[in-house]
Amino acid sequence: MRTRLLLSFSFVLFLLSGFAALLYQVVWQRILTLFSGADLFSVTVIVAAFMAGMGFGSLAGGSLADRLQRRGAMAGFALAELSIGLFALVSEWLYFDFLPQALGSWAQSTPKMTIALFLSLLWPTFFMGMSLPLLAKGLTRSVARASSIIGGLYALNTLGAALGSVAAAWLLIRNLGLDGTLYLGASLNTFCALGAAAMYAWGGSLRDEAQPDALPEELADLVPTRMGFRAWMGIYALSGFVALGLEMVWFRLLGVLLKSNAFVFATLLGHFLIGLALGMLLGIPFARRTRNPSRAFLLCQTAIAPAAGVALLFIMWTVGEGEGELFGGIQQYFAGSRAIEPDRMMHAISLVLSGETLPERLAGQLHDFFAVYLLVPAVMLLPSTILMGFSFPLLQRVVQTDARFLGRRVGWLQTSNIVGSTLGSLVGSWVLLRLFGTAATLRVFVSFSVVFWLLSYYDRTGQHLARTVWSKARGVVGAVCLIALVALLPSSAKLWSFAQGHDADRMIFAEDGTGLTVLEINDDPERPGEQYVEFFAGGQGQGLNPFGGGHVVLGMLPVMMHPDPQDVAIIGLGSGGTLFGAASRDATQRITCIEIVASQMPAIEECIERLQYDGLIQVIRDPRVEWVYADGRSFLAHSGRLFDVIEADALKPSMAYSGNLYSVEYFELLRDHLKPGGFAVSWAPTQRTIDSFVKVFPHAVLAGNVLIGSRDPIPYNLDRLEAQMKSPETTAYLARGGFDSAKLVQQIRKHFVAKSFDESYDRDALVELNTDLYPRDEYGVPQADAER
Repeated sequence: MRTRLLLSFSFVLFLLSGFAALLYQVVWQRILTLFSGADLFSVTVIVAAFMAGMGFGSLAGGSLADRLQRRGAMAGFALAELSIGLFALVSEWLYFDFLPQALGSWAQSTPKMTIALFLSLLWPTFFMGMSLPLLAKGLTRSVARASSIIGGLYALNTLGAALGSVAAAWLLIRNLGLDGTLYLGASLNTFCALGAAAMYAWGGSLRDEAQPDALPEELADLVPTRMGFRAWMGIYALSGFVALGLEMVWFRLLGVLLKSNAFVFATLLGHFLIGLALGMLLGIPFARRTRNPSRAFLLCQTAIAPAAGVALLFIMWTVGEGEGELFGGIQQYFAGSRAIEPDRMMHAISLVLSGETLPERLAGQLHDFFAVYLLVPAVMLLPSTILMGFSFPLLQRVVQTDARFLGRRVGWLQTSNIVGSTLGSLVGSWVLLRLFGTAATLRVFVSFSVVFWLLSYYDRTGQHLARTVWSKARGVVGAVCLIALVALLPSSAKLWSFAQGHDADRMIFAEDGTGLTVLEINDDPERPGEQYVEFFAGGQGQGLNPFGGGHVVLGMLPVMMHPDPQDVAIIGLGSGGTLFGAASRDATQRITCIEIVASQMPAIEECIERLQYDGLIQVIRDPRVEWVYADGRSFLAHSGRLFDVIEADALKPSMAYSGNLYSVEYFELLRDHLKPGGFAVSWAPTQRTIDSFVKVFPHAVLAGNVLIGSRDPIPYNLDRLEAQMKSPETTAYLARGGFDSAKLVQQIRKHFVAKSFDESYDRDALVELNTDLYPRDEYGVPQADAER
C-alpha cells in the first residue's frame, strides 16, 4: 500500500513537472523572439535548442541514474526540479534584459544567435532531460515492471505538458502575463522538488532490492529481436525525425485552417501531446501482454505517417462535401477571412457555464471553437500521435532487459529520439517545406514509412526478409496501399484550395521556409468584368488589390505631414497598400520595406502578371524601395539606422506575435530610431494600442485610426496635406493606383480629424497597456475602460 501511494504521488509530481515545462516553452519562446526575431528560422532554432538541451540532460541523467541507488536517484530528481525552478525565477531578467542588451548584436549573426540561444536554454532544459531517467530509476524495483513504470511516468508527464500548453495560452498568460506565468511554473517545480525530497526522507519504500542480471521469468517468453540496443537507438531517432517533420506539416496547415492567432500554436501543441499521452496509457497494458513488442513497435511506426495522410483525406472529404450543420459550418469558417475572436469566445463560454442564453453571434463563435479548434485538430493529429505514444512502452519492453542499465537506456533512447526530432524540425522547416511545400513534404514522410515496414521484416529472427508466401503477399498489399495513399494525397493547389475554401484556378499561392502566402482572385461586384485580389496571411484576410483606401491613407498620411521624409521604413509588405501610400512623395529618397515572410514576393509577382494592376506594379518596381526579408523589430533594433518615418502595415491585434508590434517597448524602439523631427506611425485597432502609443511619445496625434508620434511637436496641417496631394507628381502617382487625389483629400478631411496629445496630457493615468511581457490585446484581455 505504501509503495503504491509512493508511486501515485510520483506520477502526480511528474505530471506537474510536465505542466511547468510547457509553460516555460511557451513563455520562453515568446520572450526569446524579442532577441532573435519572430521569423520561422529563429523559432525553429529556439525549438531545436530546447530539445537539444533535453537530449544532453537525458544522456547525463541516464548515466548518473545507474550509478545511484534508488534513494539517491530520487534525491537527484529533487535537485533537478529545484534547479529548473530557480532558473525560471531569473529567466525573465536573462532573456528579456540581459540577452538583448549585452548580446543584442549577436542576433545579426546566425552562428552567434544560435550559440546564444543554445547556451541560454541549456541549464533548464538539461535538468528537464535528466528528470525522467532519475525518477524512473528511483521508482523501478524490477525489470519486468520497467516498461509500465517508465511508460506511465512519460505518459503523465506528457499529459501535464499538454495541459500546460493549453493553460498557458487560454488562461495563464491572459490573466498573469508572461512573467506571472513563469513564477507559477517556478512554484510548481519547487513543489515537485519538495515532494521528491519528502520521498527521499521516506526511505523505507525506496530500499534497493536485489535485481538479477538474467532475464526475469516475465521476459523469458518474448520473441527475441535480432537488433541490438544501438540499432534501436537509431530507429528511435528515425521515429523522432518523422514525428517532428509531421509536426512542421501539421502546424503550417492547421495554422491556415484555424486562422493563426495567439492561441493556435498552444492549442495544436496540446492536441499533439494529448495524443502522445493517450497512446502511452493505451500502450502500457498492451506492452505487458505482447510476446513480440519489437514487431509491434515497428508496425506502429510504419502506420504513423500514413495515418496522417488518411486523416487529411478524411477531413478534406467530409468538410469538402459541406453537408450538415457541422461540416457546413467548418467549410464556411475555412472560406472566411476572419478568425475566432478570443475575447468573445471566452465570454461565450462564461455565459454557457453560468446558464445564460447566448446571443446568436456568440453562439456562432462557440460552434466554430468546438468544431475548428477541437474537432478538426483532433481528427488530424490524434491517430498519428496516439500511435507515437503507443510505441513508447513497447520500445521500453524491448530494450529494458537488465536493471543495471535501466537509467542509461532510458537516457540514451530519449537522447536519440530528441536528436532525430531536432533534425526533423530543422530539415522539415528549412529544407523540405522550403523546397517542396507542405503537400509534397507530407508525401515524403508518408513514403518514409516504408523504412519501418522493411525493418519489421528484417527483425524476424533468422532471416533478412520474410520468404513465406503469406509474408510476401502482405508485403505486396502493404506496398500497394502505400503507393495508392501517396497518389491520393492532394497537390499543393488542391490542399490550399481546400484550406481557403476557394477554387484552385482562382488562387495564387507561394510557400517557402519562411511561410505561406495565399492570394484569392474574385469577381468585383461593383465593377462588372473586373477582378480584385484578397491577400491572406495565416488564413486571415490582410488587404486587397486594387488597394483599399485605409491602407493607402495609413502609409500616405505621415509622409504628407512630414516636412522632408527622405528615409522611410515600412514593416510588413502585405497587399502593398501601405507601402504604396508611403511612396507617394517625390521627396522620399529611400523606402526600406521589411517583410518577415519571403514567399510574399513571388506571390505578388504572379499577381502582377495576372491582374496587371498599375498601383502594385508602381510600388513593386519602384527603385527607391529596398527589400529586407527579416523580422521588422529585430531589424530596427540592430540595423543602427535612423529614419524620418517608421510605420508598420496594419496588423490585426489578435494575430500571433502581433503584440510585438503594439507594445510599449516596441513604440520605444521606434522613438529611439527616429531622426530629429521624425514620425513613428501605427494603426490604432484598440483603445489599449492608443494608450500604449501615447504613453511613449511626448507628442502624439490620433487621426481617424492612424497614430503619429514624435519627440517634437507634430505639424498636423490638413491644408499642407491638400497642397502636397494635389501636386502634379502626387496626383499622377495616386492615379496609377486608381485614386482620385481630390476625393481622397475630402475623405481625409472628413474622417481623419486629429486629436492631439501634447506634453501636458496626463500619461500617469495610462496603466493598462500592451507590454512585451503582457500583450493584452493579442490574448484578448478585455479592457474595462475601452469606451473611454
